[in-house]
Amino acid sequence: MMNNGIPLTDLFQKCGRKLAEKEKLLILLWEEQAPAGKPESQWLLDFFLKSLPMLQEAKIDSMIQNFYYQWILQFLSPPDPFLCAGWLDSLEQVCLAVLSDGQQKADFSEWQCIRSLFSRWKNFILENGHWDDSANRNGGFLSPVFSWPAVQTLPWLAILAEDSGIFRVRHWNPNPLYEKQWLSLRPMVASLVAASVRELAGQITELLHGPACEKNVTLCPFVWNSQILYLCYVQTSPLHHPETIIPIVTQQLRLKEYIETKLHERNEYMSIAQFNRSLIRSRDFHELAARIATGFVTHLPFRRCAVFAYNSNNYGQGITGFQVDVRQIQSITEKVERVPAINKAVLTKQPYYTAKALNEFPRQYVEQFRLLSTVVIPLLNDSQVVATVIADCGENVYFQIDPNTLAKAKIFGSDAGKMFKHFLSLRRPPIPALPPAEQAVAAHPLTAREIEVLALMAEGLTMKEIAHHLHISEFTVRHHISSITQKLGAKNKAQAVALAVRQGVIQ
Repeated sequence: MMNNGIPLTDLFQKCGRKLAEKEKLLILLWEEQAPAGKPESQWLLDFFLKSLPMLQEAKIDSMIQNFYYQWILQFLSPPDPFLCAGWLDSLEQVCLAVLSDGQQKADFSEWQCIRSLFSRWKNFILENGHWDDSANRNGGFLSPVFSWPAVQTLPWLAILAEDSGIFRVRHWNPNPLYEKQWLSLRPMVASLVAASVRELAGQITELLHGPACEKNVTLCPFVWNSQILYLCYVQTSPLHHPETIIPIVTQQLRLKEYIETKLHERNEYMSIAQFNRSLIRSRDFHELAARIATGFVTHLPFRRCAVFAYNSNNYGQGITGFQVDVRQIQSITEKVERVPAINKAVLTKQPYYTAKALNEFPRQYVEQFRLLSTVVIPLLNDSQVVATVIADCGENVYFQIDPNTLAKAKIFGSDAGKMFKHFLSLRRPPIPALPPAEQAVAAHPLTAREIEVLALMAEGLTMKEIAHHLHISEFTVRHHISSITQKLGAKNKAQAVALAVRQGVIQ
């Protein structure tokens, strides 16, 4: 069942019928999005349009598998996973635009269906993409080099590099054509270190061939990614020339780097898709909040986090957390201005990292949760902050955060914010009543002059001294004090000052 109680099958069929009825508009919008002159993109659209009448939740997986095999029959090769995922992203946006009926955005249940469909579709494509990293993990990415005539008779190849003044073996590959017995020596070769590249080359040859072969060692320096690397091998024939071998090795390095980049992109994309898919399955507000908290720890390099709802009165209310005491989180109702880190994240609508929490959080929370380094991630719905996530790497743990993680956290915050806002509108979480004084401030905020008077009262000045300092009459000061105590619900001036300090109105 979906969140509004309509069966999944009916929702998917409804979306399919609606898209089929507006096929002309869908084609028109796709022509604006799809790259010109690409038969694959047109074939993708044709397949999707033919599948609309059969769109059912139970048949989606078979539809996606059929798409994959039909693609191979049509183009004689599997789809490029990242190119195809990009086209599916564009098609998803086109479908949402068609379903919106000219409104700002599509109906939420239809939005859920489309997100679920394309999330599963992209996941399947990426999971079945042909990016094999087994050779990279095993250090065997140089094996294809030995198929070249100029390299076939070499027993092995090694790439040496300097790391903090120490030379190490970055990659070592025996020739798979005739030296398989050396594979067991890979851990020993990888553990070698030396103070110079020549010494390291000598250690490799002594381990593999004995001291007598050291005179046959060839070392060829070359530049890769602004670093000097050394190609090392034992000369077995005068026909081996570095100028013929190095281009082959650099070509393989380039391929390895490309595959690693694609694997990283796939893993990043899949973690975002998995996070979204988890949120879409939420049945109510509290399950959604729990899935958000779990997702931020599962898919990002954090150990614990807490989720806080944010309201128009500029208060944050603890909802739930992961690897923290949820009861302590839910007991917190705090004005955002009192927590600079959260206030900055809310104002900028960007994740905010602080290395030392004591500079950005009230001491009581720093001590209660043993905060050190933290990240505050706003959850956004159409550029409006609806909640925040506070995450770290554990009690009193210092950490730094890289730009890629911040960018990914921002995507998570945007996706989670849309779902959070919808469920919040259906069923707001139970928010404890504010103390009477805080309710008064929320309903009747103090004026700038009243805050000035409060600050001088906190310093211990008398009404006469306050009047002299602000160049106003004592009667006006008395009026301001009366207004302040009334708005704060205080019994006297001392209680008014105490309440104002507690609420962060004055320091």
